[in-house]
Amino acid sequence: MQHMLEVDPNTAKMWLDKQEAVLIDVRELNEYEEARIADAILIPLATITTDKLPTLKMGQKVIVHCARGFRSAAAIQKIMAEAPELPLYNLISGISEWINLGLPVIRGK
Repeated sequence: MQHMLEVDPNTAKMWLDKQEAVLIDVRELNEYEEARIADAILIPLATITTDKLPTLKMGQKVIVHCARGFRSAAAIQKIMAEAPELPLYNLISGISEWINLGLPVIRGK
C-alpha cells in the first residue's frame, strides 16, 4: 500500500492561502456547522468518492481533514483505491489541532 502523506496545519494554511491546495472536510454536517475551515468542501466520509472531489488546477494538492485525523485517513484510503495518482494529504490531528494553533475557523451555519 502507498504511504499516506501528511501535512501540518501551518503548512496546510500556507498552501490554501496560495491556492496550492483544496480542502475536503469529511466530518458530518453538524460538526461542519459548529466549526469549519474557510473554503473547506464538505463531503462526509460515508459519501466520499473521487467524482465528488473538485476539479484540481495544475499542481494543486488535496488536503483531507476531519476532527482528529482518523476519518480523513479512511477517506484518503478510499480515494487512493479509486485514484492513486491524486496528491492527497491528511491534515495532522485534524481541525482540533488547527484550532489549538489558533488558526482561523468559521463558526455557525
